[in-house]
Amino acid sequence: MALHLLSADRLGNRLASDTVSPREQAHYVVVGFVVWLLVSYLPIMHAPGLFSGTYPYGPLDSGPFGPIGLWLYELVLLIVINVVGVFYCLPKCRVEPRRNFLVDFFCLSTPVTVTTLAVVWGIFHLYASVLPWWLQFESFQSRPKWFELFYSIRFLDLMRFLAMVMTSFLIFLRVGNYMERVAALRESADDSAVQGTLASDARSGP
Repeated sequence: MALHLLSADRLGNRLASDTVSPREQAHYVVVGFVVWLLVSYLPIMHAPGLFSGTYPYGPLDSGPFGPIGLWLYELVLLIVINVVGVFYCLPKCRVEPRRNFLVDFFCLSTPVTVTTLAVVWGIFHLYASVLPWWLQFESFQSRPKWFELFYSIRFLDLMRFLAMVMTSFLIFLRVGNYMERVAALRESADDSAVQGTLASDARSGP
């Protein structure tokens, strides 16, 4: 299997001749996702003082978490989820995957992404913005310790990290489940068509 990662002409020729297997299609999707992630997270390498030992801020930046904090772990987890997620979805497309895999995957990704983002990030912003706004109207003799913990910069970063990872995980899980449902509907439609043809042949028999 030779991936044409730098030549759209060669890939286009193979697509036109219908010689790109579903697994190869999945590899192209994975490489695209990983490249976007690496480029998106590259700025963390330019944080001020990162390699000089004077990095001024980093969530959970002590001990085994290193100077980059959760950003590096987020990048690694997102890469793993994207790679595993694509190959989780691939076998869910059982009916003519060469023709249907990419269409099903990307079309289903849109509504699934929109609804998943709305729920997960809605919960995050409820925690990060709405609840503190409401709490400021409450009368506390002294600010509760749990408030200091749950709304510290590091805890907010931890919640954002979890939201990012959970969103990606749920999107692939849901897309895979919907692709399986679509495959089942196609198989059911094919069975119905076959039964209809057999019944028609039986009625028009000798």
